[in-house]
Amino acid sequence: MNEEQDGLAEVIAFPGFNTSNATAPGERESHLAQLRAKMLETAAENEPNPAPSTKQGTPERSGPQFRPKSDNNVARMPGIAEHDEADVEEASDLLVRALARSPKSVREAEEFLANRTELGPREREPIVNRMIDLGYLDDASLAEQLVSGALSRKGLGRGGMSRELRKRGITDEIIQTVLGDFDGSEEFDRALELARERASRFRGLDYETAQRRLYGYLARRGFGGDIVGRAVKAALE
Repeated sequence: MNEEQDGLAEVIAFPGFNTSNATAPGERESHLAQLRAKMLETAAENEPNPAPSTKQGTPERSGPQFRPKSDNNVARMPGIAEHDEADVEEASDLLVRALARSPKSVREAEEFLANRTELGPREREPIVNRMIDLGYLDDASLAEQLVSGALSRKGLGRGGMSRELRKRGITDEIIQTVLGDFDGSEEFDRALELARERASRFRGLDYETAQRRLYGYLARRGFGGDIVGRAVKAALE
């Protein structure tokens, strides 16, 4: 088997990410709450201001105005021209159905609308902001779900998880917070299990070749150098 095809792509170091410092659970939850609040604040700041009323005697309303759609409660977005309303509501429905099938990051939602609709950035932005406001888009929660679920089942180390989260558009700050209390002993156990399973395929190889292939296999899955070294040594004993 070709060594370069024996696993995932080469791991790129995560800039500024300290894998040795664990975050206390209480501090981690507090930090995630702050990140969620920041997302909502950013979405609110990006909401276009509604045009002032031109009717005599009608006071100007402050803040975005949403009109619920009768069949599914999808609201008309502020700042969108009246003749675009049908297209915007259709795009909103499309995104809601997509999110019901599988969760997405904010960036993935933006890309989904760009690829599946003909709306421009000005029309897409209020839709995404509305989904954040409703809680349908939450990058911090998505990152937590991925780390505890799919990424763990893939047998990835901390570096591999951070790489996959970044591919989905999760910010470095959220990644560092979510992985801040990642259990080092649990990561070693996962690496050792993978190393032993892979080593069973190398029984006909000399020690140095098997060692080199195991190192590459675990490193490409995002395990740190110290964990890789200990896991490989234990697997080949």
